Amino acid sequence: MGSPGADAQHASELGFLPENVHASTAKNDGITGLTDLTHGADPTSPDFGASVFESKKGSEGGPWPLGAAHSEYFHEDTASLENMGEIIAGRH
Repeated sequence: MGSPGADAQHASELGFLPENVHASTAKNDGITGLTDLTHGADPTSPDFGASVFESKKGSEGGPWPLGAAHSEYFHEDTASLENMGEIIAGRH
């Protein structure tokens, strides 16, 4: 959990069933533009094969280079936190 990229080209290469690999990225998370350059395949890409879950778009701005949204996935009352709880509880 928490990786902005993967050292694999497809979810099946991670040692899990692809349906058990979940990913999300906030629209305003600065990592979005850096994933393929620095962290490998984008786990939210349809070609990667993970189950993508919703996150709020996150705050605009914030510290360079990733911005505030990069650290908001675990904030209370966010879609990402709710969805991660559902995944952990086996209900997603």
